[in-house]
Amino acid sequence: MNSSAVLSGHVTNRFFASDENMCQLYCLGNRFCVSFNFGPPLQGTQRDCEISNSDHVRHPQDMVSRDGYDYYSLEVMQNEMIMKGSW
Repeated sequence: MNSSAVLSGHVTNRFFASDENMCQLYCLGNRFCVSFNFGPPLQGTQRDCEISNSDHVRHPQDMVSRDGYDYYSLEVMQNEMIMKGSW
């Protein structure tokens, strides 16, 4: 996770999600998703979930600061789960 940063210019879908896990599930359900940006509440407790078709490795120049958002790379998350034995 990268706090207060997003991958810009590669968002393919936007959803409302109650937490990071729900946003991650949206990403896992999209075969083109490589990373996601998770933002602040927009409607009550629902938060902004932006699904991206690229990541910080392929496009490091597209990482930008955005207050209230966190960036997650699916590949990094999967590697961490494998290392912890929970995947």
